[in-house]
Amino acid sequence: MQVSLEKLIFGTLITTTLLPINVIAAPANTFGKLPWQGGISAKVSQTLHTDGLGKSAFDIALPAGTPVLAPVDSTVVWSCIAKGTTDHHAIMLQQANSSKQYTLFHVKGNSSNIYKNRNFRAGEQIGVVAADMPKDRNCAVSYGVHLHFGLPTQNEVVDGVSFTKTSPALNTVLTSSNSTVTSPQPPQANTFQSPVSKLSVSVASVDLTIQAKKVSGQKVYWRMYRTAVGNLPARYWQGEQVASSNSLTLPDLDGSGDTLKGVNYYTVASLSPIPKEDVAKMRTSCFASTGGTQLCDRASR
Repeated sequence: MQVSLEKLIFGTLITTTLLPINVIAAPANTFGKLPWQGGISAKVSQTLHTDGLGKSAFDIALPAGTPVLAPVDSTVVWSCIAKGTTDHHAIMLQQANSSKQYTLFHVKGNSSNIYKNRNFRAGEQIGVVAADMPKDRNCAVSYGVHLHFGLPTQNEVVDGVSFTKTSPALNTVLTSSNSTVTSPQPPQANTFQSPVSKLSVSVASVDLTIQAKKVSGQKVYWRMYRTAVGNLPARYWQGEQVASSNSLTLPDLDGSGDTLKGVNYYTVASLSPIPKEDVAKMRTSCFASTGGTQLCDRASR
């Protein structure tokens, strides 16, 4: 419909015709599949809200143990583990070849699989929905088992579902069509190539740094030993982490408050599981004697 307006300008009657203006909503962005195992249905337990990382988020009432899959090809740009837990993650990822970032909170996963710069293919499993409910405001707060999914914008279409300010509504049932895939991993090496390792002890932590050729993508195993001191018994620690580059830092190996002053800490790193007795040998070097299979270090403060 056209609208005519008439007005007098300097004694002359002027007629102006206004053409209709159509308000067109911005087109929605398409953003892969829903981030859980295909064929599983779950209700929206919280509609649009903003998460701690600024993403437009929805909560999905998935049961604990449900596989969490990457909705698109992605790279981890940030993650944390909630205090009081060992594997309850909040994760921010970035879509491959894009600036789009999204979040997944309340994901149970191994730190050897979830770390900065880790790449996931669309459909690759990141972890599972966590069963515990931490109250760590610097990482993750949960009052019920669910998956938190933070989207790049307030106007995304995921798996055919429009995620906007008004949809999907509370208790809407969503069914994922995501297909599980696995990414080929490089064959695990047995020996380090041209390695350099350094163990450092501060008041707060024990940190081990390893540099080696072609260690990127490899799983690095470590053990640490501290002898008995006074009334304190001897202690053992162990862990593993996949190297995201040819330089790997394993922070806070002791994870138990302040270190002991004047006490030696011994570490062994390897590309294969390490027998407990190996770290108790208290070696300061072992690369040559083990044929390149282990790196041994000692440090104190």
